[in-house]
Amino acid sequence: MKRIAELIFRQYLPKWLVLLFVIAAARRFPEMTEIFFSRGFYALARNIDLFFLRLIPFSVGDLLYAAVPVWWIWKVVTLTKARRNPLPFIERSVWLAVLWFYLLWGLNYFRLSPARLEGLEVRPPSESALREVTLRLTDSLQILHRRLAADSVAMISVPSDRELRIRAARLMRTQGHLKPWLYQPWYVIKPSLWSEIISYGGISGYFNPYTHEAQYNAHYPAVFRPHIMLHELAHQAGFAHETAAEFLAWQTAAENGDPLFRYSSHLTAMEYLLAYWRRKDPALYKKYLLRLPPGTRKELEAARRFRQLHRLPVDTSRPYDVYLKLHQEGAGLEAYSRLTACLAAYFEKNIK
Repeated sequence: MKRIAELIFRQYLPKWLVLLFVIAAARRFPEMTEIFFSRGFYALARNIDLFFLRLIPFSVGDLLYAAVPVWWIWKVVTLTKARRNPLPFIERSVWLAVLWFYLLWGLNYFRLSPARLEGLEVRPPSESALREVTLRLTDSLQILHRRLAADSVAMISVPSDRELRIRAARLMRTQGHLKPWLYQPWYVIKPSLWSEIISYGGISGYFNPYTHEAQYNAHYPAVFRPHIMLHELAHQAGFAHETAAEFLAWQTAAENGDPLFRYSSHLTAMEYLLAYWRRKDPALYKKYLLRLPPGTRKELEAARRFRQLHRLPVDTSRPYDVYLKLHQEGAGLEAYSRLTACLAAYFEKNIK
């Protein structure tokens, strides 16, 4: 037992302490993290990866997600059968996975927030502010739906995913020319190879921190995919927090001229707002819902049915909820709904 304790203290503990020190320093000095990591080392690493991976039509990271766990289990079993202690291999592989996660992307959790970069004062919005935001979005959805659908009752017709991927990348590059913290030479979004599987986990998209590829769920209702693509590309730009990615996706769509992407992001924001009003004031919820075009209400209902159809009998969100809380998103999965506070701050600053 004493030898095991000495081994842990001498061989394992120092390198974990060094990593914890780096994480603590990144958290303590977000301005330095922004300059030296997010716009420095991370930007270089992601651009090297995407220079090559953008030429491959499928997600290399998805294949690694499948192959690496199989290899890891095989290696542990092989060591055990050979009567060799697998613990050093397990510790070393976990250490490398965690180390590369933070060095290749994870330290972005501690960079400056988009609100701070934009000069927004984000605070818990008042009920009157949320009413104003809700009304603005319902009016915008009415106008946009009229532009996109010949029949006001019909659901929006969405182009092919290939076209959406091209337009999403173009929007992010355009926004990057206006906002230096978003500028990157390449934005790459790919369909997930496991779209059917992740649908049952309630996942609409994800970002691979090891290959820097962004993936979207190709089975999710089509009208929401433009926003999902922008959200994952915001992660690819180096914004790790879910609130940041949701807001940047919405802002990118709102500030550019593509009506379909604006509609998709407004529709996503409206889901958050309607969920709030359904809990807070059911009468107002019904009022706002009826202000939406019939086709918009059909799209919201289609998304609800999709999630319900793919709901598992057990809650699979708990591990991700814990993960978010560990990375300064104290509300866990509720971090996604903080988009409403960012929207209120954005409208307060930009629309008088």
